[in-house]
Amino acid sequence: KGRPVRTVLHLACANGRSAVVTFLLERKCLLNLCDNEKKTALMRAVACQEEECATLLLERGANPNVMDICGNTALHYAVFFGQNLSLTAKLLSYNAYIEARNKDDLIPLLLAIHERRGQMVEFLVKKEANIHAVDKMKRTALMLAVKYESPNVVRHLLQQGVDIFFQDVFGWIAEEYAIIGGFNEIQKQITVLRNTVLEYYR
Repeated sequence: KGRPVRTVLHLACANGRSAVVTFLLERKCLLNLCDNEKKTALMRAVACQEEECATLLLERGANPNVMDICGNTALHYAVFFGQNLSLTAKLLSYNAYIEARNKDDLIPLLLAIHERRGQMVEFLVKKEANIHAVDKMKRTALMLAVKYESPNVVRHLLQQGVDIFFQDVFGWIAEEYAIIGGFNEIQKQITVLRNTVLEYYR
């Protein structure tokens, strides 16, 4: 009782048994069947960083946009479990929805910032993820990058033209997150841009 219920395909993908996966696919097994946590075999392959198995599933038509009980898609798993940009790119090439929101209201980009995955953030931005997306507390990508003390991500987002004056549900802006957190380097980056913007509109 309480143990996860998984198919042979789930187990083969989680353990990187590509030969077994190929065998099962040739026998027309159900690609998008979910276990009791509503996770597909593709999610298991991605979570375990088994790119070959994930590729086999995608090539046979596995749906990358199925959501588990927490609202996560395979793309969320790619972000959460590593910095495998190749696997992430593969999911996107098979139409994984880059703006999918989980039950925490996080799209993959916001999750990447939350998990301090700097390379993944830059990659998703390059793939045109919405840099203006907000979470359920109306915190922007910039605010989260400040909160999780990621100066390189902050710099990258500022270069992309994020709104530094946007307010969350508490009325705070990104600069205030930096001040409250005592992140002087980050605060300086935002302050310089703020002063430049204000000077422009004087």
